[in-house]
Amino acid sequence: MADIILTGSGEESFGGLERALENKGEPYKRIGIELTDPGFSETVGGEYPAVIVARFHEGDLASIKAMQSYRLQKPCTQFIFLSNKLISPAILTLMFNEGAFGILEEPISEEGAHLLLKQAIKKSKWDMEDQARSQELSQLNRALQAKVDHLEISRSRLRELVDKLERMLLKTLSNNLFKTSKVKVLLVSASDYQRNVLSEDIRRVGFTVEALKDGQSALAELKKIKPSILICDLELDDMSGVELASIIKSDSTYPNIYLIVITSSPEKIEGIMGPGGKVDDCVLKPTSAAGHYQLIARVALGALNL
Repeated sequence: MADIILTGSGEESFGGLERALENKGEPYKRIGIELTDPGFSETVGGEYPAVIVARFHEGDLASIKAMQSYRLQKPCTQFIFLSNKLISPAILTLMFNEGAFGILEEPISEEGAHLLLKQAIKKSKWDMEDQARSQELSQLNRALQAKVDHLEISRSRLRELVDKLERMLLKTLSNNLFKTSKVKVLLVSASDYQRNVLSEDIRRVGFTVEALKDGQSALAELKKIKPSILICDLELDDMSGVELASIIKSDSTYPNIYLIVITSSPEKIEGIMGPGGKVDDCVLKPTSAAGHYQLIARVALGALNL
């Protein structure tokens, strides 16, 4: 792609600029169409030239409007206009205010024209670098904002968990209303090993638990046993845990339950718990003793919402 594009009708001589560029060994591309032609942008296509040189006719503001339109799409392209007449101060002011880089008056000086074009190319490259840095900063700002939003959501959930812990402690220490044996838990997991291990953990603290292996079985059993809490894997053989939650929470014929989804992917938690979701809590799949304690604690906290 040439840095310099000369645009004008087939009869345009560009005041000898082509010869000057060839003498300097400066590559350029000539387009046989006026800047003001409606098909100019389409002719340039996907190229992003550093400099466009076009003829400016005194009193014709169409060239300035065409430059404005093009720079809205490609703001780093610099425009240099050729003129064989003296341009009025008012038009010059308007031209530069709207983004023109320079004027080449005929007869042109080869040295002066080449110097002006090199300066325009350098300005275009600087602008492109500034634009790239600005885009990088915008991406960085968006990433930082996403992290801030994530931290705010995490902090909000942490405050909610602390509040639940305080209420659970008050209930368990001050009266006998909180009886774990009355809390029915339905566990849904495609893994035989996980169903056995988690069922034993849940029973050990006094909860009543039934374990199933798929979502359809869970939907059929829900109305029979009316559990207080449902714990299910994010991925089941017949549906996802989020889909199961949506079915249950969208149908009033199912009992009011607290629904916890288990996932092995930390990065999926925010999506599972996103706005408008039907999942009440999401816990990382236990891989250690501490993970098992956390799951049981979250089950107990869920019982406080019923």
